[in-house]
Amino acid sequence: MGPLVAAWFGWPAIFLAFNGIALVGLVLFWPTSRGLGHSSGDTPTLTEFRDVLRNKNVWLVGGLGFLGYSLYLFVNSWDASYLTQEVGLSLGLSGVLVAIFPAIGISHE
Repeated sequence: MGPLVAAWFGWPAIFLAFNGIALVGLVLFWPTSRGLGHSSGDTPTLTEFRDVLRNKNVWLVGGLGFLGYSLYLFVNSWDASYLTQEVGLSLGLSGVLVAIFPAIGISHE
């Protein structure tokens, strides 16, 4: 939607539009994060925190998450321009296709 917002209202409007959406999310999230649901667990100790940081499985999952997200950012950084310049799709359609790219991994049973 960024190119469409920029075409209609000018490029500075993109910052207002997307930050406005984030602000709405913050306003909705903030009250629910302020202790409405009380946790029954104790705060982890420094020893427990150190044990988590020394766990190889935690590092493996974190590393795989980092690599997966890096690939996602790499692909999405050039996808829209590639679809526009090489395939000949409109910028709006290219943006929609790039936005739904993460849904490729969703399957139903």
